[in-house]
Amino acid sequence: MRVGSGDHPQARWLGLAGLSGLISVLTVTMWRPHLIGIVVGPCAFLDLTGHPCPTCGTTRAITALAHGRLIDAVAANPLAVTVAVLLGLGGLVSLVTTLRPRWRRRFSLAPGEARWWWAAAALLVAANWLYLEFAQ
Repeated sequence: MRVGSGDHPQARWLGLAGLSGLISVLTVTMWRPHLIGIVVGPCAFLDLTGHPCPTCGTTRAITALAHGRLIDAVAANPLAVTVAVLLGLGGLVSLVTTLRPRWRRRFSLAPGEARWWWAAAALLVAANWLYLEFAQ
């Protein structure tokens, strides 16, 4: 199984954009955490239903991750930490495959593999939602 950007230049640039976005978010949360409260408000789903949404705790998780508190980050929202790590790794793969074009085939999806990745992503979101509902 091969993962990553393959021969699609748009996917490589998307991966690089994800990496730069992750770096930007971590930088802002590390040095200007007061700006987060301006951009991110309270969870409307939680206010309406009394139950957390699958992304509840993401702000706390990314802030903790930016400050090097991995256990606090995972406790706040494990999926947010997983996505941040995957964004970082995907961005690095995109960077490497952009700089070393002959490595692109090592990191490409085989035909038909994308549906398994989507299924795995859906299971991760569901598992994260259950964790947030019952572990908090």
